[in-house]
Amino acid sequence: IRGGNKIFFDKKNDLAVIELNEPFSKNSVLPLKNFEDPLTGSDALVIGFPLMDFIGWRQPSITQGLVAKSTGLIDNPNHILISSTMNLGNSGGPVIDERGCLIGIAVAKLDKSLIYEEKGFIPEDINIAIKPSVAVTMFDGINTLKCVSTKKFERTELYEFMLAKVVNVIAIE
Repeated sequence: IRGGNKIFFDKKNDLAVIELNEPFSKNSVLPLKNFEDPLTGSDALVIGFPLMDFIGWRQPSITQGLVAKSTGLIDNPNHILISSTMNLGNSGGPVIDERGCLIGIAVAKLDKSLIYEEKGFIPEDINIAIKPSVAVTMFDGINTLKCVSTKKFERTELYEFMLAKVVNVIAIE
């Protein structure tokens, strides 16, 4: 990342956004008009670079699920619960719906071993994303989000549409 870029961060929600002075291309930008908090039951597709050592790092993977709940664990209003598969490396990646609207930012996977130790069973398909309305609080002047896209993409079209918008960021301390 070149100098002069802006970095916005929200320590409370463990979220950072980098505003690039020069996007890679016009197709690499997902405008704020494509952000929307989802409804329970909406499609939820996670795109990212999980388990790079095994899956690879040249192209992102995509997994499909749905918004299981429009609030997070213990009804956290900043999160949504999704059934889409997530793994280490998905964090920070987009969660989109069938219109290509950003409906979340992948943030966490439920710790199955901890739940098993505490409750005696293994939960399935519970993953957590930050709502777009929480993410945009880092920017001034944005009060409401409603995605303007109406076209429903086929999965292959959606993947192609998102390819330039999903990049692998590796943080080094």
